Order: sequence, then structure tokens, then C-alpha cells
Amino acid sequence: IIYAEVLEKAGTLQVVANVEGAEVFVDGEYIGEAPVTVDTVPGMKDIMVKSQGYKTTTTQVMVESGQLAEVYVDLPLVVGTLEVTTNPAGADVFVNHELKGTAPASIQLPPGDYEVSVEKSGYYSRKATLRIVQNTSTPLHFNLAEQSSGIGGVTPGLPSQEPQISGTRLTVLS
Repeated sequence: IIYAEVLEKAGTLQVVANVEGAEVFVDGEYIGEAPVTVDTVPGMKDIMVKSQGYKTTTTQVMVESGQLAEVYVDLPLVVGTLEVTTNPAGADVFVNHELKGTAPASIQLPPGDYEVSVEKSGYYSRKATLRIVQNTSTPLHFNLAEQSSGIGGVTPGLPSQEPQISGTRLTVLS
């Protein structure tokens, strides 16, 4: 025969996150994927929620005996910042061929590799490939060349189509 005395009635904890399927831990123990509801011993509970591509977030909640404690956890995206400037300013900034703003521009992006290009009327467009790292700021500056400013009709980056003086070769790279 076992005699037991129930001193406290369990409480209910419900954890909801902005990322469905995020992993939920209570007092260091995995309890399931958000949204999740569990019965637990009353008291202060340490909640940790994590999901790939998002910053792990922790919070605390008090669970009362016989009561429902609800907690909403907002997981912010893991991002890096791309700081694009141009000379002259005002060029359209494209990231992977999608318009993101006008230079100077501060663009938050998930970590990864990107092709960044800038376009401004009357200037040659420019592009670069770079890697964004989480929690860092990556500066990128473009000096734009006017379309009418070629040397003797030479287009920057392309070989000259004009006859050249014997013994002289000129190719403008940028």
C-alpha cells in the first residue's frame, strides 16, 4: 500500500512562437515543437525556444497551481547588414536581381552569398558578389562611371572598337 499526499496541483504551460515548429525547452528539458501545451509543476519556469535561421530566445514565466500560463516568444531572424554606398549617391540597389532601395542603403539579409548590383541613369551599372555573415555589417562602395565619360569612345570594361595607334594597346577595365 502506498500513501501519497498531493501538496500542489499541476499548472498548465502553453508556449507559442512566431515560428511554427520551433523547438521548445522548459527548465532545460525538450518538451516539443511550438505551439505546445504541457502540464507542469507550479513555479518559475525558464523557457528557451530555438529554430534554424532564427536567434535562440529565452524568457521566464510563472506557472500557478491549477492555472494556464501562456507565453508568446518572438524569434528574430538571424541577419547581417549590407551597407551600400555609391558615388554619386542615388543609385538603385539590387540584391540577387531584386530592388532593395536607393544608395546609401542599409539592408538586412540572412547569412549567405549574394550578388549586389547598382544602377543609375546616365551611369554604367556595377555589380559585386559577397558573403553576408550574421551579426556583422558589410560595407560595399561603388564608384559609378558616367556613360559619356569614356576615353576616346571606349566603354569601361570593354575593349576599344576604334583603330589603335601601332604599338599602343589600351583596354579600360573599369
